[in-house]
Amino acid sequence: MSLSLDYLDFELSEDIDETQTLDAMASVWPEQWAAMERELRQVMQWARQHFGAEGALDEGALWDVDVQAWVESEPVRTLHWDAAALSLTEALPAEPRQRCTLTVSICGGAVFAAAFRQQFNLLD
Repeated sequence: MSLSLDYLDFELSEDIDETQTLDAMASVWPEQWAAMERELRQVMQWARQHFGAEGALDEGALWDVDVQAWVESEPVRTLHWDAAALSLTEALPAEPRQRCTLTVSICGGAVFAAAFRQQFNLLD
């Protein structure tokens, strides 16, 4: 059974040594973070179940992964027109919104990449 991904949109590239890399990036608001994390967990569990533990390809592993994540504060800047003073004043929100960004790079051989693409509906 293949699965669809809502947050992680993987793109495939092939290296000179025929290693195939699937890269994805997602950037979400805090209320979407748990769903994006579940999606990443689902991808990792599938890969481990079908291809064993991740590790260095040159040491015999069938796939490897690099995950990076960070949180960016993004305060909304609002300007207020003060008619009495004939000027604009800036009003910052009490709590800035934070955007969570995640990048995932998964690499493996052609068999791994083909199975991954089929499992997560990434076929052309």
